[in-house]
Amino acid sequence: MKKVIPGLSVAMLVVSLLPAWAGSISPNLKDALAQSGPDEFVPVVVMMEAFPSRTQLLGEVRELNRRDRRLRVMSTLDSLVKESQRPVRAVIGDEPDA
Repeated sequence: MKKVIPGLSVAMLVVSLLPAWAGSISPNLKDALAQSGPDEFVPVVVMMEAFPSRTQLLGEVRELNRRDRRLRVMSTLDSLVKESQRPVRAVIGDEPDA
C-alpha cells in the first residue's frame, strides 16, 4: 500500500500532463504534487466518468440479503474500476500486462 500512494501521485501528475486522458485537476493538487517528495503521501479524490447503472444494480440486488447485496455491488464496482481505470493503472504499473 505504501508503494501505491507515491506511484499514484506520479500517475496523477503524468495523467494531468496528458490532455487526452486528463479531466480537471485542482490548482491545490497541482501545487501539492509539485512540492511533494517521491515518498510523500498526497491525498487525492479521483472522480471517474463511468458509473454503474443505478437502476440495473438496484434491480439485481433487490431480493438479496445484506451480505449478498454487498458482494454484488462490490463485484460490479470492481469490474467497472478494472475497465475504466485501465489507462491510469497502466501508467502506474498496476496492470499485469503493463
